[in-house]
Amino acid sequence: MKTSERLDRLPPYLFAELARKIAAKKAAGVDVISLGIGDPDTPTPALVPDALAAAAHDGGTHQYPSNRGRPELREAFARFYDRRFGVELDPETEIVPALGAKECVFNVNLAFLDPGTAALA
Repeated sequence: MKTSERLDRLPPYLFAELARKIAAKKAAGVDVISLGIGDPDTPTPALVPDALAAAAHDGGTHQYPSNRGRPELREAFARFYDRRFGVELDPETEIVPALGAKECVFNVNLAFLDPGTAALA
């Protein structure tokens, strides 16, 4: 089946391309320290899956959030950063929940770098 032109124009997935480049460097004998995708090497604390299961059973969580995320979540993030790092963040203007770090890294680059712009990696 032929794919759409839109799909054909999509660039390769960033982290798949990085993995390919890292593998090529390693195959060439280069000692690579990858700062790409971080995979956890410790078990997930039991409270995390327990809280996820409880939320899945709570009918109040069966809705899409706004594109800015729930205010309670942004406020909780702000409290955490203040408590953990001593950093005060405005939950209305300085916090945007995302699907994960990869989404954030990708979108920050789209927001601040134009095609052809050099960036330190």
